[in-house]
Amino acid sequence: MIEELKKLMLVSLGSVSLTREKIDFILKGLVQQGELTKEQGVKVLDSLATKGEKERDILAEKWKELVADVLSKMDLAKGSDIEKLKKRVAKLEKAPKGT
Repeated sequence: MIEELKKLMLVSLGSVSLTREKIDFILKGLVQQGELTKEQGVKVLDSLATKGEKERDILAEKWKELVADVLSKMDLAKGSDIEKLKKRVAKLEKAPKGT
C-alpha cells in the first residue's frame, strides 16, 4: 500500500517536470517562428518554472498529509509503540513465575 502511494506521488511529481519540457519545446518553437524573442522565451520559461516548483511543493505537502492521514486510519503501531511493548515484555519475562 505504501509503495503504491509512493509510486503515485512520484508519477505526479514527474508530470510537473514533463510539463516543463513541453513548455520549453513550445517556447523554442515560438522563438524559431519569431513570435517571441529568445529573452522573452527564457523569461516566460523561468516564470512558469518558478510557479511549477511552487505547485510541486504544494503537491508534495498534500501527498505528505494524505499519506499521514491514511496511515493514521490504518491504526498501525509506531516504532515507539513497539519499543514500549518490547520493554514491557522483557520486564514481564524477568518477573518471578506465579505472580
